Amino acid sequence: MLLQDSFQAANNPQLLPRFTAAVWRSATAIVNEDPATQGHAARMTWAGKALLTNGAAQSYAFTILRLAFSENATLQGEWATDTSAGTGVLDADILAAVSSYVTKFIAAGV
Repeated sequence: MLLQDSFQAANNPQLLPRFTAAVWRSATAIVNEDPATQGHAARMTWAGKALLTNGAAQSYAFTILRLAFSENATLQGEWATDTSAGTGVLDADILAAVSSYVTKFIAAGV
């Protein structure tokens, strides 16, 4: 993917709401997970921040959107099918990318 294409995808107004919803879904899954899950306390801290801090979910989504289109070949390929609205980008692949970055953010304490 060319840098210009990464920039266009990362700034597409159709994609940010979908990435934000994926952050909400990831945070909600953490809230509902078994408290015996390894790292649950740190995961709950992140989920609480994402769900309860004004603008945090969208901020995480904004960052993940940019990171994902910089390095995720699946999302890049899907984007190439419809560069105007991003309809080729599958929700399942957005959720997978968000989940991956959420795990990295939690591990880093971000």
